[in-house]
Amino acid sequence: MLKGSAEPGLSIRGLSITRGEQRMVHDLDLSVAPGEILGLVGESGSGKSLFLMSVLDVLPAGIRRTGSIDFNGGALRRGRDIGIVFQEPMTALNPLMTIAAQVAEVLRIDTRAAKQEALEEACAALARVGLGNVPSGSYPHQLSGGQRQRAMIAMAIVGKPKVLLADEPTTALDMATQAEITTLLVDLARDTGCALIFVSHDLPLVASLADQLAILHCGQIVERGPTQRLLGNLQHPYSKRLFAAALQRPETPPDAMQDAILDVRDLSARYGDKVALDQVSFKVPQAGCTALIGQSGCGKSTLARALLALQPIENGTVHVAGKPFTAPRVAPSRTQRRDVQIVFQDPYSSFNPRHSVQRILSEPYYLLNRKPDDAQLIAALTDVGLDADALQR
Repeated sequence: MLKGSAEPGLSIRGLSITRGEQRMVHDLDLSVAPGEILGLVGESGSGKSLFLMSVLDVLPAGIRRTGSIDFNGGALRRGRDIGIVFQEPMTALNPLMTIAAQVAEVLRIDTRAAKQEALEEACAALARVGLGNVPSGSYPHQLSGGQRQRAMIAMAIVGKPKVLLADEPTTALDMATQAEITTLLVDLARDTGCALIFVSHDLPLVASLADQLAILHCGQIVERGPTQRLLGNLQHPYSKRLFAAALQRPETPPDAMQDAILDVRDLSARYGDKVALDQVSFKVPQAGCTALIGQSGCGKSTLARALLALQPIENGTVHVAGKPFTAPRVAPSRTQRRDVQIVFQDPYSSFNPRHSVQRILSEPYYLLNRKPDDAQLIAALTDVGLDADALQR
């Protein structure tokens, strides 16, 4: 709590979320004072997103919330009292509007501000989050991942909220940009006196910035308290496993002399006059793993697209299993494309929202001229730890 502040801040009591007979969140009790930072930690499926949606009062149809959510002894007003920073800004931002216009839109809706006044305040908010040198006419696709996340923060703070929710805001960012974004959020909370709830699965990250820590497991708070005191005396088995997993370091396998399954030689690519890749060469052995690390904008995604022959290259070659895969003005055949697959950074923007999981999983089979049966699709789901009932979602 800020020194001298007598305000109670955000208070959540007995929060439960149910769908039919299924209870997904159980009797959550949390409080965050003005200027205080609460870290909410839990693995995927623990109920973090449902908790945030319930605070925002935007739960999907058919899902019911019970319990109370108060702010300073009264109701929390969505829009004016609360702001949110979403996990993936590219899917949250409107691709047809400039960044400045989107930030200004928040003020025009919430405060009925005049267009020019809202735009001036939007530019001031963008400058505050480190985007003062970005042209006001820039669109989301013209910004890097870190810049888009900063734009989302500007949208969240432009209305001067009293509560700020951060939903996994650094998951898709490199370590350097991650540190910048977390520092920015913490500084904003301290400077403006807003209550910040930082939601993440990354326990060490949250522990480095939060005043309080709450650990969520299967919809229940299993432990909570002041961060350093809690980490020094974890009691619940899940908390101990989560902390141990965060500190785990994988064993490095011994070097094995194997034939290269992927052979990249002198790969170069440009965006206009800008060099995106400059003579990149590496090999990946059969059954091997190669880690590619770099900050936002260094060329990682461009290299991935070039390997898939989705990005034109100027020079170099890519060989897969000893056979040419792509080269300048040469594309792989449909049969060859089956041998190289990708897991995208953000699945939500990769999936068709109109299609069920069953249809999405079926599409690759049809590209192989095979009709899948449900048993194959269920096996694919269980291989990655999902239940069969996810098929119809």
